[in-house]
Amino acid sequence: MGLYYAGIDEAGYGPLLGPLCVALCVLKVDDWREGDGAPDLWKSLDAIVCKEPAAGGKRGRFERLAINDSKKLKLSNGLVTKDPLTHLERGVVTLLHCQDSGLAAHCEVADAERPAATPIGDAGGSWLERGDAGYFERIGVARLEHDWYAGPALACPRSFSAGQLAIWSNQVRSGLMSGGVRVGPMRCRVLEEREFNAVVEAERTKAAATERALGEHLRLVWNHLAAVAAREGDGVRVVCDRQGGRVQYAGLLARTLGAEPGRPAVEIEIVEESPRLSRYEVLAPARPNSGGGEETPARRMGVLFMPEAEAAHMPVAIASMTAKLTREMLMTRFNRYWNQRMPELKPTAGYRNDGWRWLEDLGDAATEDERRLMIRRA
Repeated sequence: MGLYYAGIDEAGYGPLLGPLCVALCVLKVDDWREGDGAPDLWKSLDAIVCKEPAAGGKRGRFERLAINDSKKLKLSNGLVTKDPLTHLERGVVTLLHCQDSGLAAHCEVADAERPAATPIGDAGGSWLERGDAGYFERIGVARLEHDWYAGPALACPRSFSAGQLAIWSNQVRSGLMSGGVRVGPMRCRVLEEREFNAVVEAERTKAAATERALGEHLRLVWNHLAAVAAREGDGVRVVCDRQGGRVQYAGLLARTLGAEPGRPAVEIEIVEESPRLSRYEVLAPARPNSGGGEETPARRMGVLFMPEAEAAHMPVAIASMTAKLTREMLMTRFNRYWNQRMPELKPTAGYRNDGWRWLEDLGDAATEDERRLMIRRA
């Protein structure tokens, strides 16, 4: 029996400018039994991963991937000796390069359901040959709305070469195989400014924007991976990083995963709701096959919400890194767009204080309509 072990985390909840990014990472752990606790993948994959970036190392010796909360791996933008995204980019891009194509294919249906918008970059070639446009497409961000995220592809990876990536990927694949772990879907849902503001205005709370993306990821796991797991006899566990003091999520799960055409509403079992964690079991009964033959097996999925989940659950840490890397890369595009209008404009990361500084410096280089569109209202 195996485990589909998923994590969800966000980046960009608090800024004034730029997108909110909510990411999903799914790892398939081959050796797991019902009743086992969460796998300690930092232990089982110790040969290839660590929590703290290695301080150098001998030439020719593999430097393990740092997998941790993105805030602990993102370097200062003022650093001149190393790209600030080095550790985030190395971890995320290498794991994307090591994805199990069969597991990642479970996302194809979800991609087909997305509305069309402006493509990020030109099609053609492998994702690694297409710079950041290829990276965005690989994580499910193939199209964006606002002009400031458009334009020619930028470098990705930008902190290491294709040759280095090939060497690291071979070593990581070997370590993953030895540890009985496969890399499945790695996705990021980007809420641009217009959508973010529309959700906040409609729901009267900023948390609704995060919940929209969270719900999409949960539905992907439930509708696709949990269905596969039910047929294969595997388990499904989703861990979500929790912010603030909220402890009750049963209603959110019921709304997100509730009744579907031809299928009874899911059952949400509350296992625990406390300041420490909120744990649920999501159940859907078996149902007859309308065309005859074997019935559709019952589905089951465990869902856990807890503060600082990225410290204990590797899929959440990878999701944190993916969300942060995606937002930082989009902000690079954002700054490029506005610097083309005003070359002397100092870039911004979009956070509140610096965001207001940047808007003041921008002055009338942006129209009033553009300013209204780009400023997040919560």
